Amino acid sequence: MSLFIVFEGIDGSGKTTQAELLAEKLTSIQQSNIIIREPGGTPLGESIRKELKSNPNLDPVTQLFLFSACRTELIKDVINPNLEEGHIVICDRYIFSTIAYQGHAEGLNIAYIENMIDLSTGGLTPDIVIFIDTPVEIAKKRRENETNDYYDRKDIDYYVRTREGYITMASSSVNWVTHDGSKEPDELAKSIWEQIKPLI
Repeated sequence: MSLFIVFEGIDGSGKTTQAELLAEKLTSIQQSNIIIREPGGTPLGESIRKELKSNPNLDPVTQLFLFSACRTELIKDVINPNLEEGHIVICDRYIFSTIAYQGHAEGLNIAYIENMIDLSTGGLTPDIVIFIDTPVEIAKKRRENETNDYYDRKDIDYYVRTREGYITMASSSVNWVTHDGSKEPDELAKSIWEQIKPLI
């Protein structure tokens, strides 16, 4: 059966690690899956990802259009075909990152963002969203040795606003599950697996 799983959280939350651990677990039980990331996952997406990560001068509206272009291609070329073939699709970030970062953190009108999301996704929503909620101080410390890209150069307040945006979405969405990102990776992975297992 097909299943669309999205991992969300601020940079340094541990979501990428957890997405990879879930993919490994599914593969170990012969459950067909694919793991992808936003932005990225297609040639266009990867080239735009490099630009978004390296250019500190991009206007938030420009960011919104670039993310939307990546997403449209990813859905058309990767997500929908895999779901149609009955695979599990694990996505590291999706539409909610746009709302959290460009909306809550950058200050773009959220209704405007949601209209753009509707256009770029054709209404495709995940079956479950795994929100890795990690305190900003912990997340920033984890990123100390990472590449100093556009988002790593943002201040603490930026990430506080982003996290608050995620918390707001999680509190009003029925298919979101919040996990404590300060836990050890293996312990967190077990908790996530207990929630995914009944769905497959």
